[in-house]
Amino acid sequence: MVKISLRLARENVMRLLVCLGGLLVAFALLVFPEMRNVTRVEAQISATKNRIEQQKILYPVYRELLAAFQNATAGSLPRVERKPLPQAELGGVATIIAGMAREQGLDVRSVTPDPGSLASGGGLISVRCILSGGLAGLRDFYLSLGTLPSLTHVERLQVEDTFAGRVYRLDLWLALENQDRPGGRR
Repeated sequence: MVKISLRLARENVMRLLVCLGGLLVAFALLVFPEMRNVTRVEAQISATKNRIEQQKILYPVYRELLAAFQNATAGSLPRVERKPLPQAELGGVATIIAGMAREQGLDVRSVTPDPGSLASGGGLISVRCILSGGLAGLRDFYLSLGTLPSLTHVERLQVEDTFAGRVYRLDLWLALENQDRPGGRR
């Protein structure tokens, strides 16, 4: 009888070792990669928490600097009374805008009033400008456009990088006086 019990014990030990080996392989294939992913995600969470804390600390400083910059910029811009452009001066608009662009160091490729925009009857005319030059010149030109009394808004500003440099396309809308009524005003 002793022989039979040793044989059963040896078989049980072998089965136990095979099961433990299977569990070890399953752990190595299934659990270990997931543990590695969890560790990586926890590191990302920790880094994100640190960035959030830094931003919480710096946000009030950012708001103060932004408010100071906006107030400084708005205070230095000239206030211009808006008034419509007399239709008799419509021919000189291209020359005025081109002169403003040249003063800021931009090359004027074209400044063209669009007569088709007058057909809508809204008292506005579209002026298409194509300019080239440096970005600082465009900024200064854009600021100088604010001194144009008849400017209602800039509809489009498109910047293109070409081999010859930067090209800027602007669509401006200018208010026109209504000359149909006596006195030339509405």
